[in-house]
Amino acid sequence: MSQLDAQTGLAMSDIDLEQGLWWDMARPDWEGVIARSQRLTEGHTSKTGARSLDILHVATAQELAVTEFLTFDLNQRRIAATEGLPVSP
Repeated sequence: MSQLDAQTGLAMSDIDLEQGLWWDMARPDWEGVIARSQRLTEGHTSKTGARSLDILHVATAQELAVTEFLTFDLNQRRIAATEGLPVSP
């Protein structure tokens, strides 16, 4: 992805927000996310090689009690499924 593509994508997201196409932005309790991240790190990193952003994504999804977890990342998918999150194929 080029710098121009990235800037265009961000600008389009801003326009969508301004037009009300997004209902609400997720605002997790960050202290809860960090606590969950620590637990996930202890339970998964040595087994799966999960990296910090994999862990943070799953912890944030848990904190927000998502109804569906979407990812193209195999580590995130494994951790989320193991943790009981509803992972879409």
